[in-house]
Amino acid sequence: MTRCYTTSWDLTQQTCIDAILAHMELRIATLAECKSGQNLKERQLKAYGAVTGTHLARQVGFPFRDPTPEILLVGLAENRERLAVAKKSLGLELPTMLVSQRTVQLEDDLAGLKACEIAVPGWPPRIIPMDTHSPDEDLIRHLIPKIVAEMARGTEVIAVDSLLRQVIGWWDLYPSGGERKQLCARATSVLRSASERKYAQDFTIEERKGENGGVIRILRSPASYRPRGVTQGWQRLQRQTMATLGRRNVKPESPGQLELSFEALGLDAEAPGDSREPGR
Repeated sequence: MTRCYTTSWDLTQQTCIDAILAHMELRIATLAECKSGQNLKERQLKAYGAVTGTHLARQVGFPFRDPTPEILLVGLAENRERLAVAKKSLGLELPTMLVSQRTVQLEDDLAGLKACEIAVPGWPPRIIPMDTHSPDEDLIRHLIPKIVAEMARGTEVIAVDSLLRQVIGWWDLYPSGGERKQLCARATSVLRSASERKYAQDFTIEERKGENGGVIRILRSPASYRPRGVTQGWQRLQRQTMATLGRRNVKPESPGQLELSFEALGLDAEAPGDSREPGR
């Protein structure tokens, strides 16, 4: 059985590991370095060799003791020849996985997996839509629709940590004191800035002791407006979000990535015939 820890881990303060695959039976931790380009950095890859089982056990955590690390290079199939030349020039013998729109090929054996090639239906969806290195725009584009959806549900207060859990399916695997804490702090800062600039009347960010990041207090929701103002209220929120992003339309960058739409902003939350309390 293999478990995937997909995020960026800074285990030795020398390099960030893109993903960790844990083989439960063999107690092997595969450290994956993912490359979209053709070049390899010797210092970066050699730093992977400094990662020990102790680093993994302390900073990642596994359901087994004494994990043994191994390294996997993941790249694009179109860069196969250039990556091979780069590995040879650096004197590195690394198992390599090559990804294309039609296949995923493991060229060399791993401890728990033999070399193989499998067919795939297309580019894989983006599993981790954002991390601590993502631009502010990515956080806004993914988190604001979730806040608006909470407005539609009548939520009054929600933790930033809970909001991130809705966006990142692997959130519970993040170490509470590492990537989770950093991303919560980053998201809190980005949402506070967005609130002050565009959503001051809609929601505010508060600090809570013992919480990862802050909490969001919703001040008003179009769901509570008078019937004639409900749709306009949702549309106003969409316009504000587009203005915050500095564009008219937001297109997905890759399959599976969120597209900001009326539905994403909660405009489908209003059911025909719903009664609304008097409001704006």
